[in-house]
Amino acid sequence: MKKIAWCALLVSFMHTSLYAATYDGLTPGVSTRQDAERVFGKPVKEVIPGKRYDYSGENHDASRISVVFDPASQIIQSISLYFKESYGRADFKKWFTLGEPLKNEIDEAGNLVEYYQDVVLHYDGPDTKQRVAYITHFATLRVSEFGKETQSTEEVLAQQKKSYLGVNIAATAQGILVYSVAPQSPAEQAGLSVGDIILEVGRDKFYGRPVSNYDFVSVISGLPAYTPITFLVERQNKKIYLTVNLREADTAHTKGLDAGELFHLADKNIKEKQDYQTAIDFLEEAIRLAPSNWMYYNELGYAYYHHGQSEKAFQVLERSAQIAPSYFSSYLIGRILVQRNDFDRAMFFLNQAVRIGAPDVKDIAAREWLGCAYLSKGMDSLALDVFLKAHQLAPQEPEPLYFLGFCYDRMRNAREAMVYYKKYLDMRPNDATKVSAARERLKVVSTESGRQASAVMSESLMKIYGTVMQEMQKSR
Repeated sequence: MKKIAWCALLVSFMHTSLYAATYDGLTPGVSTRQDAERVFGKPVKEVIPGKRYDYSGENHDASRISVVFDPASQIIQSISLYFKESYGRADFKKWFTLGEPLKNEIDEAGNLVEYYQDVVLHYDGPDTKQRVAYITHFATLRVSEFGKETQSTEEVLAQQKKSYLGVNIAATAQGILVYSVAPQSPAEQAGLSVGDIILEVGRDKFYGRPVSNYDFVSVISGLPAYTPITFLVERQNKKIYLTVNLREADTAHTKGLDAGELFHLADKNIKEKQDYQTAIDFLEEAIRLAPSNWMYYNELGYAYYHHGQSEKAFQVLERSAQIAPSYFSSYLIGRILVQRNDFDRAMFFLNQAVRIGAPDVKDIAAREWLGCAYLSKGMDSLALDVFLKAHQLAPQEPEPLYFLGFCYDRMRNAREAMVYYKKYLDMRPNDATKVSAARERLKVVSTESGRQASAVMSESLMKIYGTVMQEMQKSR
């Protein structure tokens, strides 16, 4: 398809951020199954009776279109487009005028998923360097014409129970290659083996056309659990049929999960329950199954750190950085080193985190800790530059304002110190230690004698800094 035509298609998809976006006249949360069939024609596949149907994407430059309906009202909940050719994140950011994602997560297959106001980008890999495999469009939370409240993206996703197979796979021109099978999983119980090539799942074919890992994962996760499904498999140049009984992913036993599913459950325990010990158990098993996946080490380091086991967190994060240096591992290693007063090594890792860049450009945590490391080493001008950049990136955050006031205070610039201490206090921050420190120093630098005294480093200022650093070092 020509680029200009594709742009027009996407612009019609993201109609406006003020209302639930539409695609070809269909609005999730408002339009019905009858509307979908008027636009797409009759479904080519009934994936889940009464709930999920696949439609031909032939007239929409897509390999297929999958629509989820509310079983009772038959109102559209989501529309997913699977593309004939893949595009990068920058394309969608431009076409949809997307801001920063509301949420990021890694799915069961180890692939990145980014949530925006009305649309979700599903990547064919763990980061934004990969191409977007497909997009899912949901209703925005709002009161519809029917007087009902439609559902937000996360609410819709939470209601969609995913089915679990228990394999790691790679899409090839011949079909879906199985390269590991989880013990006691539905795949093992059905007789799937390493080296098998899955050709068909029910009526879905995975050969003779371009397919991705996501195509397969999407089909499996959308199939009903505990219902026999026929797989056509090629094994040693022979075709065989296997009957598989999938089960719900959330009810699968730990011993029957693959590394990706363990990671998914660990992430849920951290985000929804702050249950770090359970997450640690899942992640340690995930790493045993997939010892070279740096994302699992990152998540385990995070769980250890917030569970009060900073030494274990440090060791795990160092391993992650050896496999593939990332913003998160570099940032958290640097933070731990600051808390140990190992400022020289902390500066190395925090600078590395800043160079790599946070997934969210407004995430200024690494810059804040780097600035504190510089201050602790007496490198005030470097600290000032770091905090100025942090304030530029996240002007709504109060922390950089306090440290800017502190930097100018230490650099004997009472006028600028007053400006930033006042700006910090005007934001009414919820940090008793820094608020008290800012008020105390503001009283000093606001007086004539105080301004003169600020020409010499005061003992009280260093005591204040020591107190602030002690509080930061205790934080998790």
